[in-house]
Amino acid sequence: MRKAFNTSNVQFGHPNQLSIDDNVISNQANESELLPHYAIYPVYGESMSPRYKPGDRVIVKEYPHFFQYIRYGEVYFIFTKNEERILKRIRKSDREGFIKLTSINPDYDDFEVPLSHITKIFIVTGIVSIEN
Repeated sequence: MRKAFNTSNVQFGHPNQLSIDDNVISNQANESELLPHYAIYPVYGESMSPRYKPGDRVIVKEYPHFFQYIRYGEVYFIFTKNEERILKRIRKSDREGFIKLTSINPDYDDFEVPLSHITKIFIVTGIVSIEN
């Protein structure tokens, strides 16, 4: 059984400063330490299982100039113009101006997204998973 998190108290900071206390994820970073930008987002759905399970939290680092620095094969948390938030592995597409998004769970199909539809991208740097 997993413990629930109170995500209203989730703050930004460096992932090596995370602490879990009383079902709240928090950190000790002060505002001058927030660059590069880190954040914590919840995982929904089964497409990235078994590595990333529903209820887990991913620790991510923002890539402000992501078009120049995409590392194919890595897992990213992606924001789109349609206000979607997608956790997927990025692969190179055969189509220019697109990336291929793949799931870890083989029951889910790959799909492609135009780079022009991505508004923010974060590389996953860690996971917070609590089980009872």
